[in-house]
Amino acid sequence: MPAAPFSSLPDDILVQIIVQVKRGSVNNKDLLSCLLVQKRWFETAKQILYSNITLEDSALGLFTERLNLSRYNAQVRSISIRLKSDSDNNLNHPIAPLVPVISGLNGLVSFSLSSHFQHNISRATLIRLIDALPESCICLEVDTGGNDSREMKEQAHVCDAIRGILPRMQHVRLRLSAMCACLFMDPLKPSDYTALQNIRTLIVNCSRPSGYPFRLCGADDHTNGSTTYGNSNIAWPAVTSALEKLVEAKGAIREDAQIYAFTTTDHDDSDRSLWQAQIRADMVAKESWAYPQRSVWMEAMIPGSWLIRLPDGRELMSVLRNIEAVAEGQLWRDVVGGARLPAAILEAERLGKPSFATGCVEAPLTVATSEQWRELHPKKVSLHWYNEKQTGVRLVEPEKRVGKDKYLSLAQIQEVTPPGWRRVGNNDLLERIDG
Repeated sequence: MPAAPFSSLPDDILVQIIVQVKRGSVNNKDLLSCLLVQKRWFETAKQILYSNITLEDSALGLFTERLNLSRYNAQVRSISIRLKSDSDNNLNHPIAPLVPVISGLNGLVSFSLSSHFQHNISRATLIRLIDALPESCICLEVDTGGNDSREMKEQAHVCDAIRGILPRMQHVRLRLSAMCACLFMDPLKPSDYTALQNIRTLIVNCSRPSGYPFRLCGADDHTNGSTTYGNSNIAWPAVTSALEKLVEAKGAIREDAQIYAFTTTDHDDSDRSLWQAQIRADMVAKESWAYPQRSVWMEAMIPGSWLIRLPDGRELMSVLRNIEAVAEGQLWRDVVGGARLPAAILEAERLGKPSFATGCVEAPLTVATSEQWRELHPKKVSLHWYNEKQTGVRLVEPEKRVGKDKYLSLAQIQEVTPPGWRRVGNNDLLERIDG
């Protein structure tokens, strides 16, 4: 019996074939081949090809110049902008031409912008992008890595722009070099907090992964970057205070809303018994987890040498950005092919529930256990491993901090000193007390 021609395939079978092609591909090359089979395949494949778009630096210009907006705007459900290379282009980044394109995507559901390098993203451009997001957009990630800035005399307050669209949002992740309470309240009506009854997950990251806090918005916030914990004008107190008032306001949030503030504490190289901590504060439950983290070797020599300890006893190692993602709880996740989407959306797709992430597959974080790392590098030893082997005691653990006076603490985590032992050097080595 001759094979049935492609044209005889039922629509639902054809869709499943193309979805499986997308799920099994690390890029879109195989999916592009589906466009060439015949017109019917083209019409079906383009809906999946254009549904979740990832744009890196080199593709931004081509996308804005060549996208046939009138033809494909209804297919685009998510856009992820990944800025991955260094740029000296100050305040005029090529994301600016995206503004008119974004405003025309009337089916857009999710928008993510993340930068890990010194791009000097203009806050004025960020505001224009945020204002251009269509009403259909209900998922937002803006993570500049602290590399956003404004001109000294420019009035460009990103917090106001974000507050304007938060009421319709369901999943939000934010990190900017300057933030304040205006994310959640109108400065002209400081007693009124914006109701966020659609929010399912919200996390605000107030520091760089390495532990440098971001600033409070104000007259001196025009430059990009971070500050130090010695500076009183840091964003953490203002952001967490505003979130506390928001979650306490009657009817302001859903009962099942997950709302977090996140930061990394200071570190003290002169006292190695103190561990830097990644802190994820649950603003609804008024409790936090402080996860100890440390670089056990020089990252430039052995990438992936950052360590974190988790409440379930695991000790994981990776590059610092992945360590931070673990501590955050991975509310937003990478997708094979480069997109960034809310974890809840990816989970719905995995379970076969309605989702705009059709065919998207999570790209797992590259992490190793400390045992795996030590097998690869048997001659590299961290003193905390040495001390724990000598004493037979786990000297540092994650801390659960509960209650209004404790859960927002920025205290580092103190290693225990077992009875019969004392610390020497920079408190990094334990020796037994004689007698």
